Amino acid sequence: MKGVYLDSRDLIRLVSRNEPIAPIDLAQVLTERQWQLVYSFANICEVVVLDDLLETRNRLQLLDRLPHTHIMAMPAIRCLEFTAARVACAGASKLESISPFVQRWHQSYTYPGQPNYQDMLVNYSLVDQVLPLAMNNPEVCRNSKGKAAFLQQAVEQDRAVTDAVRRNRQRWEGGVRGALRDCGVAVPQSELAALAGWIRADPCRCPGWRLFHEVYLEFCTNVGDLGDAGDVRDFSHVACLPYVDAMTLDRRMSAYCRAAVIRLQSVKPDIGYSSRICGNTEAWLREMGDA
Repeated sequence: MKGVYLDSRDLIRLVSRNEPIAPIDLAQVLTERQWQLVYSFANICEVVVLDDLLETRNRLQLLDRLPHTHIMAMPAIRCLEFTAARVACAGASKLESISPFVQRWHQSYTYPGQPNYQDMLVNYSLVDQVLPLAMNNPEVCRNSKGKAAFLQQAVEQDRAVTDAVRRNRQRWEGGVRGALRDCGVAVPQSELAALAGWIRADPCRCPGWRLFHEVYLEFCTNVGDLGDAGDVRDFSHVACLPYVDAMTLDRRMSAYCRAAVIRLQSVKPDIGYSSRICGNTEAWLREMGDA
């Protein structure tokens, strides 16, 4: 079964305006072609209309009726990737490909191994999982200025140096060190440089985090782009690209992603991400029909 990750914009068009196809018709196409939609914390959260929960319910019900699966958020993907990389680099085993897919939406934002009471609930629909969060903790689903400001602060610091410095070995090792720390993966300082170099040598080691990192650097290079409130979620989308068969991205994020992929192809020419990027649902449907 192949998976297509639709950008939030495309999911909203689908369930609020039947564009470019009615959900019931898309369900038939997906079933016939053996595809399924991929829902994440980010693209489902952005479907939510916080001041109209009835509309939110309607949207979620439509999405729940479509063939679908769920994928973990970028922080959880990163932790699975770095844990696997640590084991493989230490020589304990070959690098195992991780599976970031989960059965339910609430598991998309739960760290691996972290218990959640919703795991015990039976027949818990997408509506049941999303609406309580939207009602009781709406800021989690809002593209707030605070989230954007946190990202912008990091961007300003990185834009204060040259692109060559942003991409040098010391900065790379610092990024790896921070990821390991955030994931609770213990690596002695004496082994950090070797692990960081091993990950950097192949873009398919920690692929979600690597693509996220490269797209972020492309964004930093474009000093004329001041960003917007949805950037945190947009960057999280691209971390899922290595794990899906197709993804729709808006023009701006698609440009950064394609530029990042070109850089990765200079290291690993057969990485194959470019063919998975589509401008919108219409483009993906055309490409799927031509396949």
